[in-house]
Formats: sequence, C-alpha cells, structure tokens
Amino acid sequence: MKIVLLLANCNTLILKGMQSTIIDVLTELDLDVVPISLENLPYFNGSATIEMDNIMNHISQSKGVIALCNVHLIGVHGSMQTFFDYLRIYEQDVFGKSLLTITYSNFWGEGDAANLINKGWRFLGGNDAGTVLFNSYLDPQEQLKLLEKKIENFYRSLKQDVPYMISSEHELYIKYAEKGGVHQSTRSSQPANHQAINNSSKPLTEEERDIQEITKLLKTQIQPEETPFMPMGIYNKQQVNPTSTQTQVLHPAKRLPNLCHYFVAHHEKDLVLNVQYCVTDTKERGYITINQGDCEYKDGVIDTFTVEITLSDSTLSELMNNEVTYQKAFMLGKIKVKGNFAVLPKLDQVFQISNNV
Repeated sequence: MKIVLLLANCNTLILKGMQSTIIDVLTELDLDVVPISLENLPYFNGSATIEMDNIMNHISQSKGVIALCNVHLIGVHGSMQTFFDYLRIYEQDVFGKSLLTITYSNFWGEGDAANLINKGWRFLGGNDAGTVLFNSYLDPQEQLKLLEKKIENFYRSLKQDVPYMISSEHELYIKYAEKGGVHQSTRSSQPANHQAINNSSKPLTEEERDIQEITKLLKTQIQPEETPFMPMGIYNKQQVNPTSTQTQVLHPAKRLPNLCHYFVAHHEKDLVLNVQYCVTDTKERGYITINQGDCEYKDGVIDTFTVEITLSDSTLSELMNNEVTYQKAFMLGKIKVKGNFAVLPKLDQVFQISNNV
C-alpha cells in the first residue's frame, strides 16, 4: 500500500519532526511512503507539466494522501495553492482518494487553512479524511504524540475500505460542469474506472448513477424539507403556533456554574486568573475568578480576562465529563482561545471534573 506525503514549506524543525514521525509510523505499518515537496512545482499557466504529471502518477497509484502544510497567518502556503491550481486538470486522479490534512501555524490560522485545503479536495471529488491542527503555542512532544495516533487512525480508515460518498461540493461541481461552466481538461489520459465529469456529452456509468442516487437519498433523509427560495432583502416570517411553541421550547441547564465545585485549591495557591467562557450554541456567558486558592463564578462578561474560551455546549460537556483536557480540546480545534494560551495546562491541573456533573 502506497501513501503520498505532500509537503508545503516544511523546513522548520517542528515540521521536519512531524514529517519524520509520519514516515516512521507508516513505515512500521509496512506502507510505502512517497514524500513530495510541492515547492518544486512551477507556477500554473493553465496546462499540465512534467512535475505535476509525476506527482499525480504517484497519487493515482496510492491508497491515500497526507498533506503537511506550513501556515503563515491564515493563508495556505503558496506551493499548496499552486498544487490546487493544477489539480483541476487531474481531477480524475483525485476522485475517491482520501486526504488527511495536517497544518501548523507559528501564529494562527491553522484551522482555516486546513478547512480550505479539504474543501478544495472534496470539491474535485476527493474523500475528506479529516484535519489535524497544530501551532507554536503547544508542546512539541505532545503534538508529535497526537500526530502518531492520528496517522494510525488514518491507516485504519484506509484498511476498512469505507464506501466513498460524493460530497455536496462535488455535486455542485458536477452540475456546473454539465452546464458547460468547466473547461475541458488539457490532459488526455483518463482512468478506466472513472469518467471525467467535465465531458457532459458522455452518459454516466451505472456505478456513478448509483452513487448519485444514494447521495440524493441521504440528502432527503438529512434535510426532508427544503427551505423555499426567498429573494435577497426579503424576509418571510414563519407562522408560529403560540401554544405549540410553549411546549417545544427547551431551556438547557446552565453548566458553567458547576465548574467551581471541582476546583482544587491546593494547586498553585498564588495563581490569579480570570477565565471567560462563551458557549456558542446555548449563548451561555460566564467567567471564573481564581485568586488566593479560591474560585468564584459569575454570569456575564469580563473585559480583563486572562484567557477567553469559546466552545460548544457538547465540548463543555466533554470537558466536564473528563473526556478531554483543555489542551487536547484546543489541539483538536474544539475550543477557540483568546489571550494567554499558557494557562490551559493550569486549568487542567486546578480542576478535577467527575463524571457526575
């Protein structure tokens, strides 16, 4: 089994360490790893090149692809962008291939960049195998340990041969191509098992029709009722039955006040912190003040916070049920942090959350 490792500006010490970790883990699993530096690609001028032909030949023969990309602010590195500029010419080699995207930022933006890469891959018919987000605020050794587990999980998913389902982005791309919105590929070779979608004169194969039918069926199950089209600038107010509304509206119980019950005072009695919590889906806002071994909770917002943590109610539940630590939740992109990132390990120390919240 072959895995292609795409490298975009991976010249720093931490990124070289990640590259070595990926290769070591996959090699131990008896996989062939082909590392490819995207910085050798010439700028895209609208046609295929020998360099890109070689890359896509490896990808077409591989079981999956891993992209390791350095992120500057919120931007995908230029070599990765150049790779995607070429990729539409080779879309037939992308179809159904799994991509695991790993991004690293020295400042911020690793999440936005990873989502952009995977969105482009899905758009051309590839399979989104997830993202792994790293940054310079996290402990390098902890990042490498997490990376090992993510690579092993990626390998397991490839071994399971989970059936590929076309994404909604690729459905839009197909419809756009059928209307003549996509120019014909300048690359002549086409694999036997996948027909180029940009040639609308040829009918879909029976397998492709089955995939589209299954995709449409799943969409109707997930969204059984379509929202009627409304012109921009016009808002149609929904008719609501007052009596039914009273019985259907549920007010979720507040979780944040429970945090202080699990504060451990003997840890760092000289610790002084103001931690602001913002729960996105329940709109719960509150903050805790830790000072001289005491912890106090108040509803609302404090301007002088040490750190602000934005998260969903489900992630808050995971934190309070001891299913994930603050550090891991941050590494996994489950919480957004503003302020002093270094206090996250302190929060893991001073709170002992039970499973009975």
